Amino acid sequence: METVHIFSIHHSPRLHYTLEFIFKEILLLQYKLTTNAEEFKNLNGCKINYSKFFLENSLQIIPVELLFERQIKPIEPDILYWKNHLAIFKTTDDESEIPFDFFAAVFFLLSRYEEYLPHIQDIHGRFEAANSFAFKQGFLRTPLIDIWCYEIKNILQEKFQIHSTKKRSFYYLSTFDIDNAFAYKNKSVVRTFAASIKEILTFKIIELKNRWQTVLNFSADPYDTYKYILDTKTKFGFETIFFFLIGDYQRHDKNLHYKNKKFRELISSIGKESEVGIHPSYFSNKKNNQVELEKKRLEEIIEKKITASRQHYLKLQLPETYRNLCALDIEDDYTMGYSEQPGFRASTCTPFYFYDLEKEQTTNLKIHPFAYMDVTLHTYLKLLPTEAVSVIESMLEDVKKVEGCFISLWHNESLSEDKRWKGWRFVFESNLKSVFEK
Repeated sequence: METVHIFSIHHSPRLHYTLEFIFKEILLLQYKLTTNAEEFKNLNGCKINYSKFFLENSLQIIPVELLFERQIKPIEPDILYWKNHLAIFKTTDDESEIPFDFFAAVFFLLSRYEEYLPHIQDIHGRFEAANSFAFKQGFLRTPLIDIWCYEIKNILQEKFQIHSTKKRSFYYLSTFDIDNAFAYKNKSVVRTFAASIKEILTFKIIELKNRWQTVLNFSADPYDTYKYILDTKTKFGFETIFFFLIGDYQRHDKNLHYKNKKFRELISSIGKESEVGIHPSYFSNKKNNQVELEKKRLEEIIEKKITASRQHYLKLQLPETYRNLCALDIEDDYTMGYSEQPGFRASTCTPFYFYDLEKEQTTNLKIHPFAYMDVTLHTYLKLLPTEAVSVIESMLEDVKKVEGCFISLWHNESLSEDKRWKGWRFVFESNLKSVFEK
């Protein structure tokens, strides 16, 4: 395979991290970085000059200072439009082949630089989509980094006639958060009667009727959608991961107790059909060793090592949350997305390694960004099923064009066709048909 030679005045952890992602994860090209200008001049083939100095027979990208700094400070990137897409960190006039610092732009978005800066959090302590640079500039639903990379690849192919012998393929993954395994069944006598009394006092007679019909086995539990999910998985042939909330019962954590026999049987059976991951409880970010405790509980049930995680309520605080996962040997995290908006939080549809910006080091934790969550489309945006399908289709087409990874986030209850979720199996299946039948 032909090597892309890159010249830079300096090495830096940020630059190395960025090049590794661009060339190894997206473009699938070999690269070699040098700081020796004379050596670079004498090289033949594909060359990128990442400096302010003109060097013949190379593609020039003029750098800003971001990748050679070590501090974290407020940044307002200059904006331009390039190849019909927004770009940031403008450095030259629009007639240049690459009129912006492409490497710095990738790093700024991928590292989640803005989330290390002071910001207002929502009631759950989360960084909000509305405060993100991508949302404000209107490209949150676009895998912008991947699009830039493919445009760069086209330029390299035209300029140096390089062609990669490797090609990545579009990949779809369906993930499920199990916050509440059953609506009514398998709950303790205390929880069942407490809920019944509340329903009586609030005149929710239909809810009360449904509860006891289910408890007495006259009706199926509406949240028991696992057979449907697994049957659909077999039909379409997609991969799945189930994230189980297994923390102790409290206000935001209302799953069954981890010692509940039926709950353990469910987790064990799912674990034989699909990958299983931990869904750390709501307050686990604030409690030392809580994630470790919950991880051990889940490992004991499925008799396998747990290496995947997604935070309950998508509670992600950088860098603390990811540092905690690294310490527990979690290898893959699926929290990278927003609750209130669909789209690509890190502006990519490609899994990437977490870069600890405060320590200036690349970690072994791989981040898998998801494209949308059912609750976002239904509850936050209040979309009709047909409108939700349209939003998903648009993002899916963009991901297919760059041969990226499209990850969906569903809950077992949202596929129940019960009450407010009536019609949402149509959304789920429409997504699958778009992936596998077109």
